[in-house]
Amino acid sequence: MPKSIYKLSAKDLAPDIQLLLLLLKAQRLQEAVVRQVLKGACWWVANAQGRKDACDLWSKKAIELRASQESWDGIGLVHEHMVPRNVIEEEILALSNPTVEQIEKVLSRSRVCVVTADEDKQLREAKLGASLPDGASSSSGGVPRYQVAGIELSEVPFKCSNTTEDIAAPSDS
Repeated sequence: MPKSIYKLSAKDLAPDIQLLLLLLKAQRLQEAVVRQVLKGACWWVANAQGRKDACDLWSKKAIELRASQESWDGIGLVHEHMVPRNVIEEEILALSNPTVEQIEKVLSRSRVCVVTADEDKQLREAKLGASLPDGASSSSGGVPRYQVAGIELSEVPFKCSNTTEDIAAPSDS
């Protein structure tokens, strides 16, 4: 039985993405199609690492908020891509002759953390909603975005089983 799309790792997806990039280079595939697949790939890789309480990095405020509630429903927590998907997408497209290993390395930087809705807004207000701070690279794991926005990340003091419930399709943003 094939793996669920929500359990695919960067290693699983890298060979397929390499093929797509070769088709793009040969002008056999439109760039818009490849970009959509890359957005989805970032989403799938991040979610395979953990959703909801299974996510391993949280802001201190998100930990406090979650600890005070019985469930996620309506409490204002957000899964946030640490390195914005568009940054990973651009890095993969910029590879001149991409190997599976290079693609896997960049794609594996697709992680999510949990922040409060207010902290998510802080990132956008700091102009870091879809970018990294000047001088930062995706190899930093996106941590400088949170430092610049004044958001402190921490490993969670609790761990629940990984879940794929409530997973929505990636948006175009």
